[in-house]
Amino acid sequence: MKKILPVFFCFIFLTMLFSCVKESPEPIFDPESVSEKDRKIILIDESQGVTYNFYNDNTCEIISYDPENADSTSLILPDMIDGSVVTKIHDNVFSGTAYETVTLPKNLRVLGERAFQKSAVKNIVLPDTLTEIGKECFDNCSNLESVSFGKGLKTIPLGAFYGCKNLKEVILPEGVTKIEEEAFAALSSLEKVSLPESLEEIGPYAFWNSGTDSLSFTIPKKVSKIGKNAFLETRWFHMNSDEFFLVGDGVLLSYKGKETELSLPDEVKHLSNAFDRSGVKTLALPKALESIAENSFEGSKIETIRYEGADKDILSAIKDYQQEDKA
Repeated sequence: MKKILPVFFCFIFLTMLFSCVKESPEPIFDPESVSEKDRKIILIDESQGVTYNFYNDNTCEIISYDPENADSTSLILPDMIDGSVVTKIHDNVFSGTAYETVTLPKNLRVLGERAFQKSAVKNIVLPDTLTEIGKECFDNCSNLESVSFGKGLKTIPLGAFYGCKNLKEVILPEGVTKIEEEAFAALSSLEKVSLPESLEEIGPYAFWNSGTDSLSFTIPKKVSKIGKNAFLETRWFHMNSDEFFLVGDGVLLSYKGKETELSLPDEVKHLSNAFDRSGVKTLALPKALESIAENSFEGSKIETIRYEGADKDILSAIKDYQQEDKA
């Protein structure tokens, strides 16, 4: 009995020890543990054609690439290098590269401007940790067929996917609030677009000259600002026959009536460039109007604008147009 007790207690101890080890949480990656002002480069190193900056917060960033020292068929970027988490790809790094298959680091936070511009990538998965895409990031990637957008994005920047002529589907996740100028312009194969309910703004020429004949758009109710010619040269825009083409939160995309003197109805809360192809010469704006997008009257035949409201931004937009018209 005396011999059995020590063995029994030893077994209990080891069981508790392994239980504690099993239940211990994994270490949490926190790249903001060091403030930006205290963040410093501690090492610059090259691995398989890719050059990294290593920082004192256990992160590293990809700053350049040498194709002569790399695999020419696929690009698999590591999640970590020597214990440092890869969080950023700098501007232009993989621009023009011949990689068709690309795997991004799972903790990536930033893709720089033109990072993959004119590259041969066919499919790309953007991780949920990604919060920033630089402008023209995938500009003119003519082979690109599919993009999986991560949940961390708020903005799709200027020209991000311009000219990706083989891209067939754009499904943006909840959380995206803004699509900037020409972000999805000149996408001739685009068949489906799904915009999130969180979306608030669509920039000028955002979907210009995009889509097959079957493509249509459902504009979320929060959208209150649509820039000039955002949907110009899309079948969806030109085939709409409504006298007042209203979308989103009362945004007037187009007026297709024949009046030369027009009073807008109160349903119009926001104004895009709705009159560049109309014969309207005298326009009365409702007091309920909340905003006018930049260049909304550019290209129109409007000579007189009446507005009895007091919104300073609307009054300024009217004044600017009248001054330009007189000039």
